Amino acid sequence: MTNPHSAFYAYIEYRIRYLIYKGFLELKGIPRSMRHYRVKLREK
Repeated sequence: MTNPHSAFYAYIEYRIRYLIYKGFLELKGIPRSMRHYRVKLREK
């Protein structure tokens, strides 16, 4: 049986990566999985 929250976590990770690639967030670390990197708002 899968974790009922796995779809939610996958969606959150997808949205974070999308915002990183669009330039809204900055990434620090390796974008392997959410526990391997940190994000913050990009300063304008």
